Amino acid sequence: MQQDTFPKGKIGFWTKSDSVTYFTDTKIVYTPRAPPAQGIVRDVIKKYPRLLGLEIYVQSEDPAKPRLLASKDPKQLGHSGGKAEQDVIKRSVIYYGKEKGGVAVTMPLRDRNGDTIAAARVVMHTFPGQTQDNAVARALPIVKDIEAQITSLQELLQ
Repeated sequence: MQQDTFPKGKIGFWTKSDSVTYFTDTKIVYTPRAPPAQGIVRDVIKKYPRLLGLEIYVQSEDPAKPRLLASKDPKQLGHSGGKAEQDVIKRSVIYYGKEKGGVAVTMPLRDRNGDTIAAARVVMHTFPGQTQDNAVARALPIVKDIEAQITSLQELLQ
């Protein structure tokens, strides 16, 4: 990953001492830096446009409150997760739940060594006859797609 030469500071204009220089209509466009996980979520949402929601949670400094690292809804970033996300990260279990108009499956995200590094919450449309098993089967390719793009927790965070 490329290291930023100037991660913060100010912008200035420089001219030679005997020059007459005019600066007009100067425009600086700032793009905030987002964690790679947010880019992965954006790409997965493009690939699976029918998803109602996709979130990635990581362990925070408070072990009881996982932190939302990436989401289909960027306004939610930084919010705390609940017991389901905490259990998924700590114990590598899968959670299934029904929501208004959909189902949510929370599954472990694993690094290249198979260790759980995060939790992925996939929210999908429901259908008549929806079961926990077929909801997990539908969410699994999405989680595998995310795992294919990461090798470690550090890579997810930077």
